Amino acid sequence: MTRAGPLGVIVLVACGGARLPPAPATADCPRGSIVVTGQEQVEALAGCARIDGDLRIRTAAPLHLDALGSIETVTGALVVGPTLGLDIVAGLDRLREVGGVVRIVANGDVTGAYLPALERARAVEISGNVAVLQVVMPRLREIAGDLHVANNPALEMVDVVMLEQIGGALVVERNGVLAEVSIGAARASSVRLAHNGALDSATEQRLRAMAP
Repeated sequence: MTRAGPLGVIVLVACGGARLPPAPATADCPRGSIVVTGQEQVEALAGCARIDGDLRIRTAAPLHLDALGSIETVTGALVVGPTLGLDIVAGLDRLREVGGVVRIVANGDVTGAYLPALERARAVEISGNVAVLQVVMPRLREIAGDLHVANNPALEMVDVVMLEQIGGALVVERNGVLAEVSIGAARASSVRLAHNGALDSATEQRLRAMAP
């Protein structure tokens, strides 16, 4: 219900378990899906907590993503790539939930991908990144669909140590120097491992045991 506050300001009051409508975005936060191709567009998102749609980053110029540090939710997909000039996926330090897929694909210069607060996503794909060495999502707990890590020739380490659920398949293939996969006690509908030359047999056995 509503009631009049001081100076005639209307105050929303929740009653009977009713949920208040979400706060509207500030005037300078764009609505809908966003495509970022330059630093000016990154800076335009400073202070925004929510993206109602996709957030797609693709560029051939150097970018720094620190101005995205206020974003907590992306209701659609988070897609980074294709890019050249972006050297690290970092700065999304408060991002907790992605309603769609997290896709980090076809990046020429990215050496690491770090999403330190991410807790859930519909799916995660890390593929076709020439220089990426590390993928770190230490608070990721739930993936509704697939976790797909493929065709990353420099990838050495994947850290999803808190992961509890993979609703779809776990696919790890054609990552020639991948030696470490830190994963939680997750179950997956299926597991496919192939052509990961540096994975030891104990790690492969542990990953295969995630499937029924």
